[in-house]
Amino acid sequence: REYKPSQFIYEIIDGDIELDGDIATKQISYPYVQKQLEDIVTPESLIALDSLSYSKFASYRGCPRQFQYKYIFNIPTPTTDSLGLGNILHQVLQKFYSLQKNFEEGLEGFQAAPTIDDLLNLLEKLWDEKVFGSDKSAQEAYQKAQKILRGYYKKIYLKEDKSTRVFALEYPISFELEGWTILTKIDRLQKHPDGWLSIYDYKLGKKKVDSFEKKIQLLIYKLAVESKDWKVADVAYITFEDLSVQKAKLTEKDVEKLKVEFSTFVKDIKNGIFKPTPSKMKCQWCAYKDICEDAIL
Repeated sequence: REYKPSQFIYEIIDGDIELDGDIATKQISYPYVQKQLEDIVTPESLIALDSLSYSKFASYRGCPRQFQYKYIFNIPTPTTDSLGLGNILHQVLQKFYSLQKNFEEGLEGFQAAPTIDDLLNLLEKLWDEKVFGSDKSAQEAYQKAQKILRGYYKKIYLKEDKSTRVFALEYPISFELEGWTILTKIDRLQKHPDGWLSIYDYKLGKKKVDSFEKKIQLLIYKLAVESKDWKVADVAYITFEDLSVQKAKLTEKDVEKLKVEFSTFVKDIKNGIFKPTPSKMKCQWCAYKDICEDAIL
């Protein structure tokens, strides 16, 4: 089976590929790529991961082969317009809630809570059209971002419990799970009058918390916060697409299931088990579909 070569694979194998006719396509077929990668990746790299994260765990659960390409072989992937928009919205809300925190703490120059104008001005200031694929897509994304933020201010920010206070933003926490260091970064922590904390994670698309799989990220965040001996009141996704707050009900059974799955995950990557789990739905969105022999397209 032959594939169109990804521009990023050339970086991994030092561009040592002939580009005449269809030779490149033949040489960059899966067996060729796999052999090149195995030659430059030592066995030790399979267990050289000194820390893990939700993203790595989710990648392996989705498809171990994708995890191998991304985190073991370190094959870079292109950014997307959605990723660029999501990152900018995260930055805008971080700055916006920093203004809110300054106001809550009574700092000089912050006599009033931030307004919708403050929110939109932050978008203008932090906007970066270079992260988008074209001028047209950047313009469309900007209009979408404005619409999202106007809706966010009205439907979420103004309705938030103002007895809580901004506790931390983009807050990094590392903790131990099954003998491994887990790295997290929580979008926003709100502190209640009794000292308990609410955890919020922003999502660009819809995110219903209706299965264990969709609880995993919030479970990891909850464990991270509790590792600092802080009490967790609730955890939720805030989704930009439908402007909703999706609270999750996390149980001890969920925690135990996470620990079991995580233990298996660690064991498998240590043993170099990266068996693909292809499906048409997953493969069509995978950045590595052009170099994977098992991709279903």
